[in-house]
Parts: sequence; C-alpha cells; structure tokens
Amino acid sequence: MASFAEEKDNSKKVDVDTIAQDLLSKDLRTVDPFAKILNMEVLWAGPEEAEGIMYVSPQVLNPYGTVHGGCLVALADSVAGHNMAAAGKLCVTQGSTVNFLNPANCKEVRCRSRIQKLGRRNSVVAVEAWDEQGTLLITALFTFSTMKEIPPHIIAPDETFSRLSFMEE
Repeated sequence: MASFAEEKDNSKKVDVDTIAQDLLSKDLRTVDPFAKILNMEVLWAGPEEAEGIMYVSPQVLNPYGTVHGGCLVALADSVAGHNMAAAGKLCVTQGSTVNFLNPANCKEVRCRSRIQKLGRRNSVVAVEAWDEQGTLLITALFTFSTMKEIPPHIIAPDETFSRLSFMEE
C-alpha cells in the first residue's frame, strides 16, 4: 500500500524558483488566492516589520458570530510570511504558537508582525492582531524554515496588488 505522500498528485507542485522570480519583479506585490478568499491584504512589509488587514465578512464567522480562529491564524501567518520575504527569505511555516485573547466581533482585524530572529535556516516572527477599537485579539509566534535566499521583497504602503505568475485561476 502506498503512503499518502506517494499517492499525492505532484503535477501542481509549485517551483520555488518561479515564486522567487515573481517576488523579484518590481511591478508586482504578493497576494495569494487563499488571502483573497478571506478578504486579507498586506498593507506594507519591511525587513523588520509588516502589517496586514482582514475585512470581516459573514464567510469568516464561526457559529457564535465572531471571526473563526483559523482565519485569525491565517492572517497572522500571511503577514509574518511577507515580513520574511521583505527580509530576503522565501520561507515556509515550520510551526506556530497562537494565544487567543479575545473574541473578534468586529468589521476588520489588523495584524502586525516583527522579526525576532532572522537566521540562515530558521527564523522566528512575533505577531499581534487587534480589532478597530484596539482590543488585542491574538498573539502568536511563528517559526519559518528558509527555502531560498532572495533579494528583499519590500511592499510599500501605496502599492497595489497584482497577480503573480505562479498563481493559477
């Protein structure tokens, strides 16, 4: 019997070099289809910090009428990942610890990340998310594994989103 990994269809596997090439394009800003579904966007990303936002819609609410915890984690992970790209690292999330402090009963969630340790192979990023009243919703710590070193992919606050070539419709 084949293992799950052996049965997996690798025909849609994304090439790391293709992703890195897209990140190097000066005319493009990173957005992924998953983030689009959750109404998330990265507002800016620098080599030390990054900030993003999720515009809350009924699709991201849990049965209690608050934002689903998984959506809050997705926002935090996305912002932290863009922070790493702005620091010159194309990474994947290796692990995370998330503390849910308050329910998110709001129209938007803001999230800010700050790199705590930038390593050659592994890095650590701290994240906080809060609502429009300033109530702290989550704190998180993400560990990233570097796939490839890239030139820093800075996202300026006034840029607009574009679709990258490695993203399929």
